[in-house]
Amino acid sequence: MQNRLELAARPSGIAQEENVFGITLSNVRTRSYEQRRSQQQEIKLRLQAIPGVLAVSTVNQWPMSRNGNISGIALNRQQTDATAGVSRYATADSLIASFGLKLVGGRDFTPDEIVVSDPATSQVSPKVVQVTQGVAKLLYPNANNVVGKTVLLGTGADADEARIIGVVEQLQTISAEKSGKSQYAIICPYDYADNQFAVRTRPGQRDRVMTDAQQILRSLFQEPVIINTSTV
Repeated sequence: MQNRLELAARPSGIAQEENVFGITLSNVRTRSYEQRRSQQQEIKLRLQAIPGVLAVSTVNQWPMSRNGNISGIALNRQQTDATAGVSRYATADSLIASFGLKLVGGRDFTPDEIVVSDPATSQVSPKVVQVTQGVAKLLYPNANNVVGKTVLLGTGADADEARIIGVVEQLQTISAEKSGKSQYAIICPYDYADNQFAVRTRPGQRDRVMTDAQQILRSLFQEPVIINTSTV
């Protein structure tokens, strides 16, 4: 019990967690990637229009949730083993804005860097990534600045290369490890067209915005949908 409490008390990387919540919308009926993406854009606009909302971004997973994507990264194609397994966050927007991550080097993603591709029919990797300071120090321990340097997303001859464009101070992995590995995370600019969002509100307005969001989204769709909200 004590260990679980200590893990939960560690900084997740999300600033002012009490002002952030997640909202997920699931369709009962099957939709194509294009339909899901169109729906995602509409939902995002509706959420952004709610009074008290500061930022909305798509997100595929949450820190210390023990649920999500972990994949290997490497420095050269001769490696047979990954340098490390990292939590691979993905967004079509800005986790720096919605999570309130502290950018200590480089910049955020631009719209033209977002990979728009159906993962069910094609495997397109992003050309740029953001990394935590933990990953930056792991890959380039002697470098003062890793912005512009590259990392392989995977291992071997077919591994995709991405350029590091930003470094965030911290972002916990999904696994909540006790060691320094807890900061092994990267962020990829990818639009999965999944209706899972991170929402940042003005202080003291989160609970009201959560209620408003559910009501607005339920009235938006005529077909059956499942809406879930959760706090950080």
